[in-house]
Amino acid sequence: MVGVSDGDTITILDRAKVQHKTRLSGIDAPERKQPFSDKSKENLSKLVFDKTVEAHCQNKDRYGW
Repeated sequence: MVGVSDGDTITILDRAKVQHKTRLSGIDAPERKQPFSDKSKENLSKLVFDKTVEAHCQNKDRYGW
């Protein structure tokens, strides 16, 4: 896990060192500039930043992520 964009979007680095922007399923977090968006991002960062994660991608969202 190498980056947190907001309260429900992270960037992961695979074994080939390729980055993948990933939206987490089942999380309804405030978007940037909405109330509590900074707190939401901060909380997700505490949970996952600089940790090894395992991603099971189901499909792409409406933004193509």
